Amino acid sequence: MATRLWLGVPPVARTAVARRCACGAAVDAYGVHFLAACRAPSCISSSTFRHTTLVARTADALRAHPQWREVVVEASSALFGAGTVTLRPDVRLVRVQTGGVVWGDVAVASVFTDKVVADVVARPSVAMAAVGREARKVRKYAPHLPAASPPAVFTPLVWEVLGRVSPASANFLPTAVGGPGLSRALA
Repeated sequence: MATRLWLGVPPVARTAVARRCACGAAVDAYGVHFLAACRAPSCISSSTFRHTTLVARTADALRAHPQWREVVVEASSALFGAGTVTLRPDVRLVRVQTGGVVWGDVAVASVFTDKVVADVVARPSVAMAAVGREARKVRKYAPHLPAASPPAVFTPLVWEVLGRVSPASANFLPTAVGGPGLSRALA
C-alpha cells in the first residue's frame, strides 16, 4: 500500500498480516498504525529520530551552499516566545545576497492518520498530508515574524513518511541547496 500511495495509485484493501508495530499493537489491514500513525513512546522515538535526522541533513546542506550564512539549528528567539506557548523553529539562516532572515521548521507528516487517509485515497497524486501540515506550520509561526527590511520569511519544510514533500518545500529546496554539482545535497 505504501508503494501504491507513493506512486499516486489508490490503495486496495488487503487482508491483515500477522505483523506488529514496535509498540506491540497488531498491524491493521491497511498498515495505518504500523506506518507512522502510532503515538506510543517507542514509536514516537523513531519519528523524533526521523525529524532530528532531517533537521541535521537540511542544516548541513544549507551550510554547504554559498548563498547562506549563519545557519543555526533550533534557534531561539524572543519573537517566538511570546504568548502561552513557546515556539522553537528548527532552523534559522541568513541569505548572503540580501541579508534576509529565513526561519524554517521541519515536519514529517503521515499519510496514514484518520484525518487525511480518505483524502489521500481520493487524491493520491497530491501530497495531502504534507499540504495540511504545511498550512498548520504557517499559521503557527508566520504571525510571529518581525517587520524587517528585507522581510523575514518563514518556510515550512514538510516531508511525508513516504518521501513526498509539501509545495513550499518543493519550491524552497531546489533554490536553497540546488545548483550545478549540488544534486546530491538536494537529494
